[in-house]
Amino acid sequence: NPLGHAGDLYTAFAETVDLRYPAGAVGNPAYFDPGEMIDGVPTGDNLSLSATQVATDSNYSPSYDGSKAIDGVISVESKWTSQGTAPPHWLKLDLGQDQSVNGFIVRHAGDGGEEAYYNTEAFRLEAGDSLDGPWTVLATLNNSQQDNTSTTVLAADETTRYVRLYITDAGIDNYARIPEFEVYGSQSAPPPPPPPPPASGPLVNGGFEEGELSNGVGAGWTAYVTGG
Repeated sequence: NPLGHAGDLYTAFAETVDLRYPAGAVGNPAYFDPGEMIDGVPTGDNLSLSATQVATDSNYSPSYDGSKAIDGVISVESKWTSQGTAPPHWLKLDLGQDQSVNGFIVRHAGDGGEEAYYNTEAFRLEAGDSLDGPWTVLATLNNSQQDNTSTTVLAADETTRYVRLYITDAGIDNYARIPEFEVYGSQSAPPPPPPPPPASGPLVNGGFEEGELSNGVGAGWTAYVTGG
């Protein structure tokens, strides 16, 4: 109904805004369950900078491979560019260990200094069980108005080691151009070191001590002298 369910222009306008710009779309319209995202900017560290692996569906050349999208440099010269084949195109990261992810910033071609008509127009943000999936969709975004930057804040933190930018519409010429794919959250503490191996070699003092001090008492023991 072009006039909205109430039959008036005010309702039609309000419902159009609600459909195209649901809560949580920061800077650009998106299509998703509004409960999955909130307004604001992501917080914490850019976990992409310490990713241990990066993979893509294709690279325009070795000079524009996936590593250029996680080097912290926003420029025309430092970007991931895919081949110009039909989408989808994707960029996926191994964050090294489980991390608490609260949001993403995707920087499109225009943010690196190119014309905005090269910007990505539709994509998904996903979390995976491994670098090869399976993948869970965290948000599906539409950037048909070609904003230079797309910011996403999740309503609840997602604990994951693997993330993927999955592009379903790369824009005007099918080349994905991503100067930076930023994943935000809290760096998890490294796992504790493994326990030391058991002691080897002959033991003294009835098998309770590994070493022996110069006075003949095992290491970690104290000698006592009794009178009488």
